[in-house]
Amino acid sequence: MTAGEIALVVVAGIAAGAINAVAGGGSLVSFPALLACGLGSLAANATSTVGLVSGSASALWGYRAHLGSVPGDRIAAVVIPSFVGGVLGAHVVVAAGEEVFDRLVPFLVLGATALFAASEAINRWARSRAPTGTPTARLLGLAALQLAVSIYGGFFGAGIGILMLAAFSLVGETDVHRANALKSLAALVINGSAAASFLITGQADVGLALLLAVAATAGGSWGAGLAMRVGPRGVRRLVVAIGVSIGIWGFVR
Repeated sequence: MTAGEIALVVVAGIAAGAINAVAGGGSLVSFPALLACGLGSLAANATSTVGLVSGSASALWGYRAHLGSVPGDRIAAVVIPSFVGGVLGAHVVVAAGEEVFDRLVPFLVLGATALFAASEAINRWARSRAPTGTPTARLLGLAALQLAVSIYGGFFGAGIGILMLAAFSLVGETDVHRANALKSLAALVINGSAAASFLITGQADVGLALLLAVAATAGGSWGAGLAMRVGPRGVRRLVVAIGVSIGIWGFVR
């Protein structure tokens, strides 16, 4: 690996960590950077997932005080499907193979980009919906939604935070800090279980994943300060611009 490629991964990791700390979508930066370093799309996806797990852990640490106020049954309804879905999604993408994943990448990137562009509207809509059904039915519904999101998260992952926050609103979670704490926990479980699967099956480049993890951790701590000054809307616009560019490039390629 050249010095330029190492620098590219470091910069992408810092940017991904900062973006994830503010608006989510860091993998839309790390994924194309790993592609530019010569990794195939499947290896780039796996390496990005492994490398950004540390960012999920640091985000959860920041919300640890709020996690204790989340009911235990709600945590179980999120964590168990997150683990199962993360493992399933990782195994599905490996079974699909490089050729199939290459064809899906432009659609996945543009789909995730559309989620980021519409995230404010999605969250407003979800918050405006009154929860229906018994508490048990709502928990079962949450578990089913979380399983679907987690399978997608293990498969590719960009945009899962937006989907999870919308799902939490639909079952009556109105406290934004508790919702973010639960989202951070679920993201760690999804990404962690998928990352473990990728490592076991040998899909990820361990060296690049470690380099990305160190850079993303740095980006999540001090790089987030710059992102906060730009604001969530500015960061979201940057992520959308990157996502559209990568999606178009994928179709052209």
